[in-house]
Amino acid sequence: NPQEDMKADAYTYTILLSVCSNLLPRENRATRYAHARTFFERCCQSGHVNDYVLRKLRQTVTEEEYRTLIDHRTDISSLPRSWTCNARNNNSSSNRHNNRGGNRNRRRK
Repeated sequence: NPQEDMKADAYTYTILLSVCSNLLPRENRATRYAHARTFFERCCQSGHVNDYVLRKLRQTVTEEEYRTLIDHRTDISSLPRSWTCNARNNNSSSNRHNNRGGNRNRRRK
């Protein structure tokens, strides 16, 4: 099965949290929180929490829920290493975009 090789990364979790934020009504807090919590817990388990994930999580849930999910820590450096060990804090999609055509800027001899 080719999909067995596919794994979620920080970008994937940011997108999933965006879906929660944009498509689930704010009034339906319980549903928003349940989905956001599930995605965030999976993100923590896979070690892909980064600044972008935290920012999107904060936009998706209430401030109180956010603080509960991050265990009342203040910033990414205070999170458990296991939550962030596989994450890149740089915007990987723009890095990929900037690295396209890698030899284009080299001088020709």
